[in-house]
Amino acid sequence: VFLFAGRLTKTQHRFTMSSLLRRNLLECILNRPGAQPLSAPGETGKSVSPGEVMSYFRDDAQQVENNVAFVSENIGAGLFALGSIGILLSINVRITVFVFLPLVVMIAVIQQAQSRIKRYRRSSRQATEQVTGMVSEMFSSVQAIKVAGAEKEVLDHFRLVNEQRRQMVVKDQLLNALLNSGFENVVSIGTGLILLLASQSMQTNASKLTVGDFALFVYNLSFVSIFLKFFGTFLAVSKQTEVSFER
Repeated sequence: VFLFAGRLTKTQHRFTMSSLLRRNLLECILNRPGAQPLSAPGETGKSVSPGEVMSYFRDDAQQVENNVAFVSENIGAGLFALGSIGILLSINVRITVFVFLPLVVMIAVIQQAQSRIKRYRRSSRQATEQVTGMVSEMFSSVQAIKVAGAEKEVLDHFRLVNEQRRQMVVKDQLLNALLNSGFENVVSIGTGLILLLASQSMQTNASKLTVGDFALFVYNLSFVSIFLKFFGTFLAVSKQTEVSFER
């Protein structure tokens, strides 16, 4: 019942957010003076074509939507993690302290990589914007291109713009993949070390850790590790969303 209700509310939440963002963007455009062109973010004097505006409505609005939806997922995973940490502390306080080491590592990585995350995302969005804008301009200027006999030149330039976009998007997606895999590996390695520490504690009789306690510890540790993976990805997504907010 909770899963079904959650799916319904999340779907409504997402559609409402994206629709509201796009509606507000459109209202701002319609309220501007008709003769005043839209300007590119952070670039005074550079106008934005109607085709380029599509990337704001499509990609940037979706990025903000994903980030906000991620908040609710992190809250849900966080509540499970808090309950699990309480159980872990009741089993063994010393070993439970090591659970937070992966979180410290992930926050440190995000702090170091945040400028690169934003730079790559900004370049990726701008390159996509140029491609979208050129597609729009080509379709609206078909007759002028044919009269001028400039088909080859236009297509060559279009291929160049696409290649630039490909390079920027590959860099952006590669950094995402490296961060996500890095977070998963940090959490997995940390979990493995914690389990080794727990098993050694059982062998040396240094604590009253029974086989049943160990099984319960392993089970609840999975909820904490899932939250840590979610939270690491959320931090990276939030940095990318800052770029969409600026745009």
